[in-house]
Amino acid sequence: MLKTIPLVTTSSLLGLALLTACGSSSSTPAQCLAHPQLGRGGTATPLASFQFRNAFNPDDPAVYDPQNPTAVPGPLMVDSWGNRGTGAHGTLGVFPPGFVAPIHTHSHAYHGVVLRGEMTNPFGTDLAPLLDDNPNNNHGQVRLPAGSYWHVPAGSQHTTTCVGPEVCWFYFYADEAFDFTPLVDANGDLQPGVTLEPPAGSATLLPRASLAFAGEPGSFVQFAPAVGNMQQGAHGTFGLFNAGASSPVHIHGEDYYGVVVSGTVSNPFDQQANPPALTTGGTWSVPAESVHVTACAAGAPCLFYFHSRGAFDFTPLCDQPQ
Repeated sequence: MLKTIPLVTTSSLLGLALLTACGSSSSTPAQCLAHPQLGRGGTATPLASFQFRNAFNPDDPAVYDPQNPTAVPGPLMVDSWGNRGTGAHGTLGVFPPGFVAPIHTHSHAYHGVVLRGEMTNPFGTDLAPLLDDNPNNNHGQVRLPAGSYWHVPAGSQHTTTCVGPEVCWFYFYADEAFDFTPLVDANGDLQPGVTLEPPAGSATLLPRASLAFAGEPGSFVQFAPAVGNMQQGAHGTFGLFNAGASSPVHIHGEDYYGVVVSGTVSNPFDQQANPPALTTGGTWSVPAESVHVTACAAGAPCLFYFHSRGAFDFTPLCDQPQ
């Protein structure tokens, strides 16, 4: 059965860290980093810097300009980090309006986040309406607008669609190499011997409206859980920064990867003077112990998604730049 997400709150660890580490009146001793090791760096890449290619034929170059997003020459993908052909990866995808992937499975689990447009990701027995002759017979499918999350367990029958009329941008990541096994023939009919089965229990569809943001009073950032628990271990989490907000200079004990859903984010490393501005689809990666700042430009709040193989922690520098 499809997993439903309980609307539980997640305490803002960053807000709590700021209160305890940067001179609050709490009895908790201040904890900060006195002598940071600079030079670990990281990456920050605007969407326009990626060179997309055909999703099913990587040798076929695809010209795609995010500034003219409606001109989409078919389904496109590009790796943000890692290599989806050989192992763990984070990948950006672009689907034209109305695109419906063939019903298929993957041998690996993966996580997805909608960045632009509206998508669906029906599983198993919910795919039956797609097998008839009425292309509009998709009523009841869970709509996933920008800022939504989905999880596909290994082996789950599903499809991924761009509902339209807007082009769809999305980000997905996995711990294993990407593969794709279609379950339908050229006519869109199930192959012999294939029957529709319910997905594994961890299959998840989390529309943006179901996100439960929470933060410490007065904190400039709120968090909403998507998968896992950021306080305990591996997780995927949505963050929401106030417009114009900026974190202190800090480090984390674990690597993490981030992608922008809306707003304009910057993530300078080692007090970088002119970091790139990351709008929708821009990504960044932060190695463990890398000295950096995360900031949201004035004008609009910043919604982003980040994920890590470890629990979230936050250690600011003791001497913050003025």
